[in-house]
Amino acid sequence: MTQQFFFHDAATTVTGTLPGTSPRGSSAVAVTGNTTNRSADGTAGASQVSQAMTTLAQTTAQQTLFRRFVSPLLAAQTVPAWFANTSIFRSAASQSNTASALTFDLYVYFWRPSTGAQVGASTTSQVYGGTVGTTETALSSNNPNANASSVSLLDGDVAVFEIWRPASAVQTMGTAYTNTIFYDGTTESSTTSNAANINLPSDLTLLAAPTVTVAPQPVIVTTAVKRAAVR
Repeated sequence: MTQQFFFHDAATTVTGTLPGTSPRGSSAVAVTGNTTNRSADGTAGASQVSQAMTTLAQTTAQQTLFRRFVSPLLAAQTVPAWFANTSIFRSAASQSNTASALTFDLYVYFWRPSTGAQVGASTTSQVYGGTVGTTETALSSNNPNANASSVSLLDGDVAVFEIWRPASAVQTMGTAYTNTIFYDGTTESSTTSNAANINLPSDLTLLAAPTVTVAPQPVIVTTAVKRAAVR
């Protein structure tokens, strides 16, 4: 079982039909690799990576997907309703100017690779209400929103975690700025090697690997061995 999922830059090893576009909609800004299905698991990373976006020179909303991460295969289970202030999302970010008013949403949903469809409702959480600095800033916030109903999963479903610059992050100046997120590092709350992750309010049961039974092999006695035994 895993309750805490760390975000990694490596592509997921989950096969099947995974999300191409987000159920949330399109992005205002093109971010390199933002629709790649990357991995999320219960182990911190080894080396921090970053991803930047250049905002549009405007003071109107510009909702944009930064990154998507996919959990390992999950076992059949019923995920209970997740209520307010029970998930904790930790990451790090920077912005070239505080007028960019950078905040994040973490968009969480379940997906069925066998059919290529979303399972249950998505949840959107406003995770950062504080000010992101102009250098790498460690961030941590409770999730004030959650899915109001339970979700029934089948063997082989996955959880998907998307980091967005939300529509509510409206710049105070009509200037293009750089927004950057950091993840896949070794240490939570670090400003040099940040291990970005989501700590969910309850465990998710992972699908166990199939057990492989190896049949015993017959012992073959060679002629030479037989002769030696006779002597």
